[in-house]
Amino acid sequence: MVSSPKLYLLCKIFVMIFSWANSTDFISHNMRDDLRKMKEYFKTNDKSLFHNPIFLRSLNNLENFKDGEQGVIIGEVLEVYVNILSRMMNDTTDPDMKVSISHTRSRLETLKKNHFPNTGTLKAHLQDLWAIAPDDLLVQRRAIQELLAVFNRASLLGSKLQACKELSRRKRQTRTSRI
Repeated sequence: MVSSPKLYLLCKIFVMIFSWANSTDFISHNMRDDLRKMKEYFKTNDKSLFHNPIFLRSLNNLENFKDGEQGVIIGEVLEVYVNILSRMMNDTTDPDMKVSISHTRSRLETLKKNHFPNTGTLKAHLQDLWAIAPDDLLVQRRAIQELLAVFNRASLLGSKLQACKELSRRKRQTRTSRI
C-alpha cells in the first residue's frame, strides 16, 4: 500500500509532467530575460506603441490560410524580425544589449531554419512574378504565347486540389457517419 505523502508526491509529479507535455509556451526563461532587458533598454512601455500592431495583424488572420500558407507568412515574419534585430544590434553600443539581441536573433533564426526552411525560395519566386510589367508590349506578347500551357497546368493543379478536397470531405463524412 502506498502512503499518503508518496501518493501526493506521485500525483504532483504526474501533474507537472502532464502540464509540461501540454504546454504551449515555448519561450525559455533565458529568452524571457533577454526580452525583458530589451524592453527596458528600448523603452517599449510607451503607450503609442500599443496601437496599430505590425506583426500581430498578420498573425491574427492566419486561420484564413492553409497550413502551408501560414508557414510562409510566419517564416517571413521571422525573417523580418531577424533583419530588425540585426539592425538594432549594429546600432547598439551597449555590449550586454548586443548579447541579448544576438541570443534572441539566434533563437529566431533556429526556429525559422528548423520549422520554416523553404520560405525564401517561394518569396523570391513571388517577387519575380510581381516584378512582371503588365504594360510592357513584349511581356504581353510572351504572355499570350505561353497562355495555353499556363492555363493547362493551372487547370490540372486546380483539378488535383479539388480532388484532394473532395477526398477529405468524404473521409470526414465517413468518420461522422460511423459515430
